[in-house]
Amino acid sequence: MTMQYDNLEDKLSQLVEYTKDSGKIDLSLYTEYDVKRGLRDSTGKGVLTGLTEISDVIGFDIDERTGEKVPTDGRLYFQGYNVADLIKGMEGRRFGFEEITYLLLFGSLPTEPQLNDFNEILSIYRELPDTFVRDVVMKATSKNMMNTLQRCVLTLYSYDEKPDDISIPNVLRQALSLIAKMPLIPCIPPLPRKPEPDHPKSETGAVDG
Repeated sequence: MTMQYDNLEDKLSQLVEYTKDSGKIDLSLYTEYDVKRGLRDSTGKGVLTGLTEISDVIGFDIDERTGEKVPTDGRLYFQGYNVADLIKGMEGRRFGFEEITYLLLFGSLPTEPQLNDFNEILSIYRELPDTFVRDVVMKATSKNMMNTLQRCVLTLYSYDEKPDDISIPNVLRQALSLIAKMPLIPCIPPLPRKPEPDHPKSETGAVDG
């Protein structure tokens, strides 16, 4: 069944609750791991500044005999899942991007109903504002796609009714809206630029007429 705008808020409310439950850090762990809420300790050395369950990079193993760190092939984890395993599990799947996005946001891989609802929500947010494509993407074109994406994201601020609201429901709405729109923006073809008129020049180099 296609999701309608009238029950979008209910679905978003469920995702807000998932967001609140995902990635909670026990405050006592900051003491246990001696986490510094800054970038340097008193000697100028880099320090542990935060804890997260969202991702982890393993660049070494511990030798069981000596207890020393041994360099190893890097391993990247998302919410406890080895990314290499996630990639293998996505073979032949259609919505790998959406599934991993859900995992990163809410801490677990979605069930089929959850994924269907999530895809419907993204499809609703995928629509770009009226005149945005014409005025922002197609007219002021750039050969640098990262520059285009950066400019578009900044400009979308002007189209947001609550751009400075940092409540969890609103920030989640903004995040989902950007996630939905980002893959669409690079696919919009730019308008062809009109060639510069060829003005005749005088012997002094000035343009005549």
